[in-house]
Amino acid sequence: MTEFNDKLYFASDNGESGKELFVTDGTAEGTQLVKDIYPGEDNYGNKNSSSPDYLTEFNGKLYFTAQDDANGEELFVSDGTAEGTQLVVNIDQGVGDYSRQFDDFNTRNLFEFNDQLYFKGNNGESGEELFVTDGTAEGTQLVKDIYPGENQYGYENSSTPGNFVEFNDKLYFSANDGVHGNELFVSDGTAEGTQLLVDLREETDSYGYGSRPSDLLEFNDKLYFAADDGESRELYVSDGTAEGTQLLVDLNPGENQYGNSYSSDPNNLVEFNGKLYFTADDGEHGTELYVSDGTAEGTQLVADLNPGENSAFSPDSLFATNLTVVGDELFFGADNGTVGTELFKLTADDSSGGTSVSITGSDGEDIFVLRSGEYFDKIHDFDLGSDRFGLADGLQFEDLSFAGNTILADEKVLVNLEGINAEQLTAIDFDTI
Repeated sequence: MTEFNDKLYFASDNGESGKELFVTDGTAEGTQLVKDIYPGEDNYGNKNSSSPDYLTEFNGKLYFTAQDDANGEELFVSDGTAEGTQLVVNIDQGVGDYSRQFDDFNTRNLFEFNDQLYFKGNNGESGEELFVTDGTAEGTQLVKDIYPGENQYGYENSSTPGNFVEFNDKLYFSANDGVHGNELFVSDGTAEGTQLLVDLREETDSYGYGSRPSDLLEFNDKLYFAADDGESRELYVSDGTAEGTQLLVDLNPGENQYGNSYSSDPNNLVEFNGKLYFTADDGEHGTELYVSDGTAEGTQLVADLNPGENSAFSPDSLFATNLTVVGDELFFGADNGTVGTELFKLTADDSSGGTSVSITGSDGEDIFVLRSGEYFDKIHDFDLGSDRFGLADGLQFEDLSFAGNTILADEKVLVNLEGINAEQLTAIDFDTI
C-alpha cells in the first residue's frame, strides 16, 4: 500500500476486473477500483490483470508498473482518477507478456533521486539497465549501459541495477558490469558519473555473483549494507569511498567441517530510535533481531525470541522478515517457538532518562519487562505489557529462577507476583533490554 493525496492505493482483485489499481479512504464505501488498465479475459476465461506494482509518489503523481494488452509491462502514472491513469512511455516496443521490464522482487525498483525517478528498465537493446525519467515520455532515457554486449546465446547482457539508496547526494546501488560480478555502484545521474565504487569480492566465483550488496541504508552519515566477500556474508559500512568501505563486524565467525566460513547473513536493515536494527544469525541463537550503534562493539543481539538455535525470523516467510517503523514503534513478524509467526512490536521508551525498548507480541500472553538500573524488591498487579521492575546492574536473565509466585536471583526473592504462577514462565514471556 502507498499513501498518495491522503488516500491509500494498492493492487487488488475484486473478482470482476482482475488484479488492478484500487484506492481507499479507510472506509468500505470509499474503497473502489481506480481503473481497469487491462480489461477483458484471456483465452482460458480468466480475468486479465495489469498487476500494478512498485507504487511510488513522485512530482505530485503516483507512478507504478503495470501491464496492458498493447504494451506489456511498462511505466504508468495516475493522478488518482481513471482519466488520469495512463501509460507514461513504452520503453520496450515489444508487446504482450514478452515485455516484462520490471519483473523482479526489488521493492525499490522505482527510486526518486535529484528530482527524477530512477529504475531498472529494458529497452530491448541494452538489457536490464539503469534508466531515469522526469515523468514524461520525452524525459525517460537510459542512464548507462553498465554491462554492454551480448551473451553466448545472443541475448543482451544485463547489469540488473537494484537496492537503490541516496547517500551523500549520490545514488548508490548494486549492479553487475560483467567483470566484477554484482557489486556496489555509485552514480551522479550521468553516464560518466556512474561507476563501480568498490570490488569487495575480488575473486568472483564461477557464476559471477560478486559480493551481492543488499539492504543498503544510510545511518549516522554512513552507508550500511550486507555483502559477501567470498568468505562470509556480513554487515558492511561505507563512507562513500572505496577506501572507506569495510566490514563492520563478523557476527558468525569460524568455519564448518568443510572449511567454509559461517555467515550471519544480515537482512532487513532499518533505522529506529537512533539505532540500526536488522536480523542476523550468530550461529548460536538462530536468526534473531540485532541492534547496532554503527560500531562493532555496539552491535549486539536484542532478544532471543525463539530460544536456542531456533530462528524467530524465517527466510521463507516474507511477512516474518519485514521490519517496519510506525511512529515510535518497530513492527515485525516473528516466531517465538510457541504461537507460530505472529506480529511483534519493539517500542522505544525514553521516560527513564535513558533509552530502553520493550518487545511485545500478539499472542495475548502476559509480558514482563526487566530493565537494568532500577531495582524494586516487590511488584504487585502488573498491567500487561507496561509495568516493569528493574534488575540490579550486572544481573542477567540467566541468573533468574522461578518458584511458586516468586522470581528469584541467587536463591533470594527478587519479586513476588500476585495471581501468576512463576513456575510456568519461560524466557519468551520476558523482554530483555
